Amino acid sequence: MKVTIRILFIIPIVLFSQQSNKKNKINTDDVNKRLNIAVQSGLITQKQADKRLETYLEKTKSGDRKNNIEHRFKRLGLDNIQEIKSKLKDNNITDSQLEMVLPVMLRLIHILKDQGKDSSSYPRITQHLENKIGLTDVQIKHVLKYSHMLARRLR
Repeated sequence: MKVTIRILFIIPIVLFSQQSNKKNKINTDDVNKRLNIAVQSGLITQKQADKRLETYLEKTKSGDRKNNIEHRFKRLGLDNIQEIKSKLKDNNITDSQLEMVLPVMLRLIHILKDQGKDSSSYPRITQHLENKIGLTDVQIKHVLKYSHMLARRLR
């Protein structure tokens, strides 16, 4: 009896939460309608509305993680990600490992820029590279050394 009562309370809660997620999603049509209303009421110009819609579409466009990581490297000031990838591949880092190493390198470069050479994050980063990604000690040293070099370039 107690189990039945609990189930009767849980099921509506789960159903309600699923429906509220669908209701709260904003799609392109909603954004376009809101922008048109703002244009008609004179709050913004049509040119501003077009620019805002374009910005919204760029931000919501689902892309590859590769593209996002490339964009993050470019924002940092490192334009040639292909060179970075090839140097890592030269050290026998596989494509699957490479996809996991690049975000770690980004984080390491940020740490090196902000905190300098002595950082307490190295042990955690090296453990992550070894345990989660499966790099050897030689590969880890290469990633750390290459990240140091890239961080020096950015200073």
